Amino acid sequence: DPRNMQSRDTTPDDGPELVKLIASSFKDLENRTGFSEDLADPRLSELAMPEWNQNGVCVVDVATNQIVGCNFVSVQEAGSPHVRSIGPVAVKPGFQGKGIGKKIMELAIAKAKAQSATSLRLTVDTHNPVSFSLYSRLGFEIRDVLSVVGPSSMPSKYVEQKFREATSDIRPMRDGDLERVSSFVRRFCGFDRTKEIRAYLETGKNLSLGRTSVPFIAFSKRDGGEGEIVGFISGIAAAAISAAEDEEIWKLLFATALNYANGYDADLPIVWDESDSRRVAPPSTDHTLSISMINTTRYPTLFRWLLVDCGLTLIKGMYAMEMGDVMKKEPKIGVWMQSVEY
Repeated sequence: DPRNMQSRDTTPDDGPELVKLIASSFKDLENRTGFSEDLADPRLSELAMPEWNQNGVCVVDVATNQIVGCNFVSVQEAGSPHVRSIGPVAVKPGFQGKGIGKKIMELAIAKAKAQSATSLRLTVDTHNPVSFSLYSRLGFEIRDVLSVVGPSSMPSKYVEQKFREATSDIRPMRDGDLERVSSFVRRFCGFDRTKEIRAYLETGKNLSLGRTSVPFIAFSKRDGGEGEIVGFISGIAAAAISAAEDEEIWKLLFATALNYANGYDADLPIVWDESDSRRVAPPSTDHTLSISMINTTRYPTLFRWLLVDCGLTLIKGMYAMEMGDVMKKEPKIGVWMQSVEY
């Protein structure tokens, strides 16, 4: 009964309950469709919850005082207040089909617009017609078709072959790189992502998360030092982003990050600092976290390369949707891969 439902903002104390709700909601979707859902694994929500919970909404069943639906508005960047990401959207199994999904979407949209957002973004599985229809009715439009690929534990022969002839050097991102990397990435997506890139850098230092979250940079080769930045990848994950001047540089970056994550980096000419503990971090053994996203419609040859040369498999398709027109105006240069949020 809608009369027994109340809506409110989420609080830090809600964190554990929200993690369980999201996991159960996506596990239910996984069981109904047969497609793998990364958020069915509660560890992913546990990692992200401190940030999500800063700007979340929920619906509570008054009779039981249980949260039965939740949604989140991610604040992308203080310097880019017009961009917001919506989601993940979760409704407790047994409460679906009662209008709760629509309610928490309307609450999140209202919250984002009250914060001066003009671009609201989300992703939705192509095999989830109910949610896709809801978002379309609310005003979201498809901006891109994405493919979620992975995982793979096989070494990429591409790196061994191409490093010898590459015109770029590869090394892990360091603290002093933040300003230059942010400036480079902005050319491709059209707005400032410094806060997000700083978070990638800090996450990559947390060796307990394995090697999948270490960001890498590609530089043009130059005698006597590093040249200009020509590529960046924040790691091997659905929440990662990457940008490169051309497809060959992107391949080199992705293959380097993939080989490093799986422990096949001993013979790769990655430029390391002697004191960088990431060099000896244990390889990632949990490949459920080693998934990546690719803009399938923009880069069909790269998608084919991931399947053939890197041994990745297609897990599912997703639509990148937007309410607004910032994504429509993105500069179409080089290679740009968005994350599951932006």
